[in-house]
Amino acid sequence: MSSIADDYEDLEMVLKDASRWEAESGTPLDRLKVDETLTELIKEGYAEAYLLSADQPKIKRIEYSPEHAGNLWFLFDPKRKAFLAQLQGR
Repeated sequence: MSSIADDYEDLEMVLKDASRWEAESGTPLDRLKVDETLTELIKEGYAEAYLLSADQPKIKRIEYSPEHAGNLWFLFDPKRKAFLAQLQGR
């Protein structure tokens, strides 16, 4: 979740961050687990999937599909992020 908390991130960056976390924590991860986690975060409303483009609209929120994850960008939902920050006293 932290990978997509501050900016739009593509799947490659999410996988890099997951690999770094895996090395630090010793918890095994693979592409399927990352896909499952993204699916769950999006399903529960914590994150959203986007298409980014040089053309208008530059940012378009879309329905997430693991089959197309390599073409998408992800972002932690800003409303939920603000709510969690408020709960944490930030």
